Amino acid sequence: MKKISQIILYAVLGVLVIGFVLTAILKKDFSPNIMVPTYAAGGIEIKEAGLAKYDGLSNEENYNKFVSEYKASFELTILYSVFSGKISREQEVVKYGTNAPSLDNGYIITFVYPEAQTLKVNGDVYLESVNSDTETLYKKVIFAVEDGKGLSTRAIYFYSDVNKTYYKLTTLANFDNLYKFISELPAFSEQA
Repeated sequence: MKKISQIILYAVLGVLVIGFVLTAILKKDFSPNIMVPTYAAGGIEIKEAGLAKYDGLSNEENYNKFVSEYKASFELTILYSVFSGKISREQEVVKYGTNAPSLDNGYIITFVYPEAQTLKVNGDVYLESVNSDTETLYKKVIFAVEDGKGLSTRAIYFYSDVNKTYYKLTTLANFDNLYKFISELPAFSEQA
């Protein structure tokens, strides 16, 4: 009887250890529903806040690496999300106003689209107002990538050409690796 109890105990401990390891490895995606402009469209602009340094990612290898780092910025291990209380991917959008957001630190990333995109939040189309069935369309997305913030709440701004308004979406992201990649681009490195 004692041997059976030990086998059961070891089996339960094994399952717990495997579960712990899997949750520490598997990731959850917190990315907003934003299409990254294609390389051919040339729709990614990077500027250093307060400076005239600029890069349009005209090199396809740099473009692909940027997209990879950008997408990875929104991934979080399941274990971390459980312990931080960030289980839900729910994102919030608010009408920001007609003035451009003041982004004073890090690198300012702008996605520019040749055609209007539909703003979607949590998988649903974002409507202009509660009593409206008009979709919110945007042609520009702006956000800041700062160093050393780790995983934190980030603001992403959508600009609607239709009503000349910015919308602010908040989500979780860790832009540290993206910041490091951008800082090593020729336009921003110390040698430039």
